[in-house]
Amino acid sequence: MAVNTKAIPGTDPDKSGAVENWVDSLYIDRHPTFDTSGKVAISDLTTGDWARLAVGINSITPAAADTSQQLSDYASEGHTETIVTGKNVTLAVAGNRYVGNPGQEYVSSMWLKMGNAVKSRCIYVVNGQAIETACTITAIVPTGGTANQAQTFSCTVNFDGKPVIPDGMLTLTESQTEAWTYKAAVSAMPSTPDTTAGRMTDVKIVQFNDQATLHLTQGGSGSDTLTPSTSGK
Repeated sequence: MAVNTKAIPGTDPDKSGAVENWVDSLYIDRHPTFDTSGKVAISDLTTGDWARLAVGINSITPAAADTSQQLSDYASEGHTETIVTGKNVTLAVAGNRYVGNPGQEYVSSMWLKMGNAVKSRCIYVVNGQAIETACTITAIVPTGGTANQAQTFSCTVNFDGKPVIPDGMLTLTESQTEAWTYKAAVSAMPSTPDTTAGRMTDVKIVQFNDQATLHLTQGGSGSDTLTPSTSGK
């Protein structure tokens, strides 16, 4: 199918100032692997089978609960200093159930599981900053609500250990055969990287033949749209 339309000028989201929440994005690896220590491996982004939690999702709320300690010494003359010694980072994901969506199907399949069966890794893109972490999925609600309302869906993504960032430019390319699933590639940073304040890495999100989702690239330094391949995926 040919693409011969484009966004109307002025309808793209802002990259600075009061940006909207939907420029952020969350991806879960549907086939995580474990290293020799028994932890979810996060060193290679390119091996992930990344499913985006977007369809039906109306809120993704991050939180970072601090473990802190208050210190006071003679030099402080009776006053205290607070130091942060730990973090518990979570993402609260909520919306409506969308049966058939790859990301929701994967999370919903964990509903009655425990242990390593609810562990994975995720990529969280915040205003173009990509963060990867091992994670545990908890508080899964795969359905529910009143009889005449759309089913609910929610879960909590708990960061496990210290997160990392891509060592270069991250490109997430959507599958040509399964919508909302992606493969990752990491390449050298562009010669003129995005200089948005706070930028840790550049991100490019490549949608398959879908102009309506080009807003996902606005946090990064560029975007592309694939055209259908005659040879398949």
